[in-house]
Amino acid sequence: MREEEDGNDTENGRCETTLTPCVLGFFKFKPKSSNSVSTRKYFILAIPATLDLVSITMHTIGLQYLDVSIFTTLRGSQIIFVALLKQYVWKQQLLTFHWVGVYWNVVSAVLVGVAAVLTSEEGLKYVSQTETVLGVCLILSGSFAQALAVVTEEHVMKMDDPAPPLLLIGMKGFWATIWCVFIVFPLAYWLPGDDHGSYEDIFSSLSMFTMMDNFRPIAVWLTELFIFYLISQSFGEEWTRESFLLIAGMIILIYSTSIYNAPNAGSILLDGHWYSFGIDCSQEYGALQREKGEADAKSKGLEHKKTSSTLYSSACSVDLYSSLLEINPH
Repeated sequence: MREEEDGNDTENGRCETTLTPCVLGFFKFKPKSSNSVSTRKYFILAIPATLDLVSITMHTIGLQYLDVSIFTTLRGSQIIFVALLKQYVWKQQLLTFHWVGVYWNVVSAVLVGVAAVLTSEEGLKYVSQTETVLGVCLILSGSFAQALAVVTEEHVMKMDDPAPPLLLIGMKGFWATIWCVFIVFPLAYWLPGDDHGSYEDIFSSLSMFTMMDNFRPIAVWLTELFIFYLISQSFGEEWTRESFLLIAGMIILIYSTSIYNAPNAGSILLDGHWYSFGIDCSQEYGALQREKGEADAKSKGLEHKKTSSTLYSSACSVDLYSSLLEINPH
């Protein structure tokens, strides 16, 4: 009887652990085979999160100079770096078949890289060979950073006080959020650029993400129908009489969000046409566009003023240095 109760307790504990969110794991998750995770481990888990962020950044920039097919193929070079790090950094002896796989991966990366350089000026992205080489190097560097993250995660999970997988995932998301909110997003917003005066207008990006996110229900629903009728009726979703209401609700959701996000790109303007149902908000859109133009002009003016001030300070420094040389030529 006692053994049965212990078995039930173990099963309940397993279910509770599985259903515990990642955020709660940060506070009270305890591995079964050891004491609680040390505080230092929480900060060590910031390393793979940072490497993931670096990898994504390099891959995103490199994609600007390469076709998607080349980009996705070169990302497979991560295996090469993982194998090298395991063998020569963590001293894990790899077997023969591992190195055979690495060899063919190197061959693949070389072939794809050469093809990218030779066809750099023939694809839809007209870039020079120098830019193509830069893109290839960025993709390979991002794959190396990703390999470092993978090997670091594996090492952390095999330490004397291993980090539970749930905690590892939760902390990666936690640290990535910290870096993005407090470093990446502010830096991208304050750096000068063509996106409303910024290198990346975060608020505009969030608005477009909100619009794109509304297409997710349609994609999920169509996938459910595809699975049910073309793969297996044990899964997916069946078409019913109420499906017409679902379609209407999805269309209205996209319509309402497109109206709300006006006058940004991809939005619907209520300018009196049939899809506006007689509502005309042209004056409001015009006022918002004027305010936006004034803000952009002000931002460019401040940037020009800052540049002029820097040049003026440099000129003053040169004049002062010249005057000092005249006074004391030695």
